[in-house]
Amino acid sequence: MHSIREQLNQVRRAAWAGIIGATTLAVLKIVAGLTGHSFALIADGVEACGDAVSGMIVLFGVNVAEQPPDDEHPYGHSRAEDIAGSTISTMMLVSGFLLLWSNALGLYNDVNDKTVHPIPHVWTIWLILFSLLVKICLFIYKRRVGASVRSVSLRADSWNDFNDSVSALVVLAGLVLSRAGFEWADRAGAIIVSLLIIYTSRMVSRTAHAALLDQQAPPEVLEELRNTTRSVEGVVDVEKLLARRSGLMYFVDLHLEVDGSMSVREAHALGHVVKARLKESRPDIADVLIHLEPAGHSDY
Repeated sequence: MHSIREQLNQVRRAAWAGIIGATTLAVLKIVAGLTGHSFALIADGVEACGDAVSGMIVLFGVNVAEQPPDDEHPYGHSRAEDIAGSTISTMMLVSGFLLLWSNALGLYNDVNDKTVHPIPHVWTIWLILFSLLVKICLFIYKRRVGASVRSVSLRADSWNDFNDSVSALVVLAGLVLSRAGFEWADRAGAIIVSLLIIYTSRMVSRTAHAALLDQQAPPEVLEELRNTTRSVEGVVDVEKLLARRSGLMYFVDLHLEVDGSMSVREAHALGHVVKARLKESRPDIADVLIHLEPAGHSDY
């Protein structure tokens, strides 16, 4: 397992890749949408601007999370990474509703006023294909890094790229249909893109909020912690084990069963050995709080 610093650096590299890619695509799409007469491409470009901002939020969250504990934050700042993921989901939701409103209103006006818009240029199709390729690559890269280091903010950001990949297909369909004579298709494509953004924001929000609500560690992590604890000589059993996630870190609460005839000094020393063994086995453990119990007695 990589150190926390290395994991945070992986998140930073992925975030920078997303910022550079999203900024480049945003400029190309908005300019192309304005000059190429495509509302769907403009909507996709605006959403790409949001992706660049999302990447900056990820970077901010990582930088704050890396700060050591202080008097006001004795548990550290690791939860900033989860807050960044929640912020991204909120931003996606707002941008989705704004795009939905503007394009639905535009489609209504176009239909009622019989407005005829210029047909999108053929080169806009090539641009959206290039965008699709870039976004698929970014999604795979961010998703892989986010899953390996359990970064909520990076996984939230990767869903932005997935959303963009699906959106690109919708925009592509709208462009092709528009050029085939279905003038409403471009606006309809922009509306579908907006709905996809709203739906994805809900998925991202659920993941981010679960982390903020002291989500329990996965069963395989808990089993690993139990086995590591039981391997320490002098430990009778593990009566209770909780491990709440905060950003990339875990805070562990452990009820340790020991021989009831042990002195306080001996039991205290054993607790320190268990804590050291757990932190050595997993660099992502921020702290371990141990409660000692005599074997055979339950704590009510």
